[in-house]
Order: sequence, then C-alpha cells, then structure tokens
Amino acid sequence: MRKLSWYVAGPMTGYENNNHEAFDKAAEGLRSYGHKVTTPVEISRDNGWHERTNIEDFARADIEIVLSVDALFMLEGWEKSFGAKAEHAVAVWTGKKIYYESSIDVD
Repeated sequence: MRKLSWYVAGPMTGYENNNHEAFDKAAEGLRSYGHKVTTPVEISRDNGWHERTNIEDFARADIEIVLSVDALFMLEGWEKSFGAKAEHAVAVWTGKKIYYESSIDVD
C-alpha cells in the first residue's frame, strides 16, 4: 500500500476530553503503517488553542488540511459532528479517499 497523508475527522463536542483518545489512537494506528497523519487535536495542541478559540480559526485550519491530504479517516460518530460533516463534504467534493473507522482496524 502506498503511503498516504491522512486527516482524522470525528466528533469532539460532548465527548470526554473532546474525544482526544480516539483521535490519538487512530493517528497512532495509521502512523504505525508509515502514513503521515494530522488531526484536529494535534492542530489544537500545536497552536495552543482551547475551547474558547474562535470556531472560524478551527474551521479554516481543518479545511486547509483536508484540501492538502490524500485521504480522510472518519471516526465513529462523525455524522453527529458539524465539523466532521463539513470536512467529509469537502473531501467528497474534492475527490479525496475516505475511510471509516467501522471498516478499518487501526490497531
């Protein structure tokens, strides 16, 4: 399998610790195969953002990353997240490969 650049998308709001554990687990699993991975959790950590940061800053960064990667990995529950649905729509619109957690084992 060719090494891809990935963006992990999924729900955050309403989850314990904003679902960081699920994002980190998916990223770790994909990286174990040599893929380059970015997550919104890492974007937030890298920029020192927190829950009070303007949502437009998150959206802008997320969409720019989605446009730059080869594929999206959608965490379970993504359908309930406005952000993840937007990321998914951009990926569909631009012809990105999309994989779903329920279909892939990242362990």
